[in-house]
Amino acid sequence: MHWDDPGLILAPLTTDRTGGALILSTDATVPGAVASALVLAGFRPGFERDPDRALVRIATEKPDLVLCVMADLGRDPRELAAQIDAARATETLPLLALTTDAVSCARMARLDPACTEAEAFLNIRALVRRERPASLRGTRQSGRFELDEGRFRISYDGRVGSLTKMALCLLGPFFDVPDAVFDRATLEKLAFGTRSWEEGARNIDAYVSRVRRAIRSQLGHDPIRSVRGIGYRLNHDPAPGL
Repeated sequence: MHWDDPGLILAPLTTDRTGGALILSTDATVPGAVASALVLAGFRPGFERDPDRALVRIATEKPDLVLCVMADLGRDPRELAAQIDAARATETLPLLALTTDAVSCARMARLDPACTEAEAFLNIRALVRRERPASLRGTRQSGRFELDEGRFRISYDGRVGSLTKMALCLLGPFFDVPDAVFDRATLEKLAFGTRSWEEGARNIDAYVSRVRRAIRSQLGHDPIRSVRGIGYRLNHDPAPGL
């Protein structure tokens, strides 16, 4: 999958509930691609210029996502991440740094300021699944599949199966971008994040295989199909006998 593919179709959320995204930025702006991705991902952006006031708002407003524009904050990323973690009043809080510096933001998920709308959308959605899946609302459709993220369920032609968090994180991106083929590296990053992926862990193929077996046993249909030399896509091919 290429982030800048002009034919890429993003699936906006269809839910009557919008999540709160607190954006810490001294000039109260984010790049246009990030702003539109937040809306597509079901968030209502709110800006805060002052880091100290942001900590108070995190404790009182309980946002579903915090995005920090690091270039103009003048704060050490590790220290800021620790302060936000101490201020949160929710069990978990997805924290995203908009920066080109991957090293100093090791405690945060990272998004490049020059990212495309598709890259921002997929990474925001993936981060929320990994860090705070309880805040997810609504169902996603793709062909005969339906994904109910908040209830950790997937259905195919009316047959319903339950999902583990790992399975939800692996399957979610396929519903964010209908008919997309994800290469292994992209799917691995979206499903596990660069912070939580341990060196020496089993590769993405092993996890995909485990999820395929678990869902196939419940639905009678393999949810994922391998694409030779590239990666994986959602398996819309009819199950045998249908």
